[in-house]
Amino acid sequence: MRFRFHDLRHLFAVRFLQNGGSIYALQGIMGRTSVKTTEIYLAHLTPDQQLKSKMG
Repeated sequence: MRFRFHDLRHLFAVRFLQNGGSIYALQGIMGRTSVKTTEIYLAHLTPDQQLKSKMG
């Protein structure tokens, strides 16, 4: 399997959310204009973690 820089972005995003970060804060950190694009990382969280990240 080949390692790409994008893999680090993905790992950071998932870990940030798993540790209680807000999806909206992550959107800003990653420079996304839409939260919908950032929500792809929610699939890697438990339902409880998803709820917390959406609540801010």
